Amino acid sequence: MNDHASPRVSVFMTTYFHEKYIRQSLDSILMQKTDFDYEICISDDCSEDDTCKIIKEYQEKYPFIRLNENKENIGLTANFFKVKCMCQGKYIVDLSGDDYYIDPYKLQKQADFLEKNPEYLAVATAIENRYDNETTAVSLFPEKEKCNRDVTLEDFLKNVHIPLNGLMMRNVYLDEEKREFFSLMPKMSKYIDDLTDELLIHLSGKVYILSDPTTAYRLRRKTEGEHNFGSLNKGMSFFKKHVELFNNLAEYFKDLDFFERYREMIANGYLTAIRYHGLNEFHEIYSTIPESYRNRHLFGKSLLLVPSIVMNRLSVRLHG
Repeated sequence: MNDHASPRVSVFMTTYFHEKYIRQSLDSILMQKTDFDYEICISDDCSEDDTCKIIKEYQEKYPFIRLNENKENIGLTANFFKVKCMCQGKYIVDLSGDDYYIDPYKLQKQADFLEKNPEYLAVATAIENRYDNETTAVSLFPEKEKCNRDVTLEDFLKNVHIPLNGLMMRNVYLDEEKREFFSLMPKMSKYIDDLTDELLIHLSGKVYILSDPTTAYRLRRKTEGEHNFGSLNKGMSFFKKHVELFNNLAEYFKDLDFFERYREMIANGYLTAIRYHGLNEFHEIYSTIPESYRNRHLFGKSLLLVPSIVMNRLSVRLHG
């Protein structure tokens, strides 16, 4: 069903050099079986490949696809905010231009949940992590035993994440005051969208996770020619930008304790520094963390996480 006059759901998508993946992403939306109308809102951040050309081919056949083309690159977080503001539906749901849905009833399941449970702001589902174009999952996030439950702000502060890929939430962007609150995301970081978005969602309402895996998150074995955040930020740059983000969050949300989040970042950053011979740069970045956190034996407590992180990485390599 879809006459698109008044969509119940808006699927929003940011694209940037996604010509290799965008057809699969769009097809996975168009395969959705729903008893309501939906629209597809896309904002492209000045791609220099054929991403927009492909999207326009789809637009000709499916006029409920709306495309914004940024004339210059504004960065992921600003583009993410812009595309959400394009959405007209009662509910909005995410799909990156390089990921895809794997359950034809995904939109229906999540919309039904929000219709039946008005006390919840958002509902996520499990995600399958898949390498490149493979059709089998290398892992599931989160594990089944961690699904079918609420995820809270306290969980976030303890490094328990919402699977944001494919999360559906009520369209707070239709409300001026709430939209202004979520405009904090591009102000916290130009390139890291998920962590601030996750925090703002928790601060705005309740979140539930369904156990059905409905979205595939594409992992890359090779990053040559890619234009995503991870491939463009090698070595200590990745660590530095995450520390900058949480320094901004700590400054703005002074009543929240980000100690455990810093611990995880520092442990990962320390391993990266060893790999890229960047210990001096590591210590320079570490010194920018607020003194109130460093004085709590932050570095020493971070090192306690290193063995488990190393084991997890080895496990991923063995199974990937």
